[in-house]
Amino acid sequence: MKTPLTLLFLLTVVAGACSTTDGRLGTPIACDTTEPARLILFAQAVPTSDFVPCVRDLPAGWEVQSIETRTGEAIIVFDNDTHDVRAVGTLTETCATAGEAEPTHNPSIVAYHASADRLVFTFSGGCFVLEYPGVVTNAEADGLATAVDYLSRDDLRDLTGWTL
Repeated sequence: MKTPLTLLFLLTVVAGACSTTDGRLGTPIACDTTEPARLILFAQAVPTSDFVPCVRDLPAGWEVQSIETRTGEAIIVFDNDTHDVRAVGTLTETCATAGEAEPTHNPSIVAYHASADRLVFTFSGGCFVLEYPGVVTNAEADGLATAVDYLSRDDLRDLTGWTL
């Protein structure tokens, strides 16, 4: 039998995946899974995606400003205080790709340089688009793109014990 506290926790997690969550959270989706709840919300937001974006060491100047999850998409907003620019990463089930496909360090993920201010990473059941609405240098864009990594749904399940 489930206790009322357990049921309340489960309802909170499910409601969070179906609603919008926004706030300043430091490093909300670290790849080390020390705080897996945020990764789980990303996985629940786009349940078709075989991979969930996570953040490794950010380059100097970049920080995670906020995250937002809702059914069908998960958004990470990055700020660069050094150059007063912002980048937005969005995980969805599908997206339009343009440009030439390039391999990544993970053979299951394909990168597309869609334009000077837009990178698209595709994988089975999902797509992560990293957009730079402001002016950033190629080095800044590449540094941020490298800091974003992807944890497979299977690895996340193994690390957390959660059925996703």
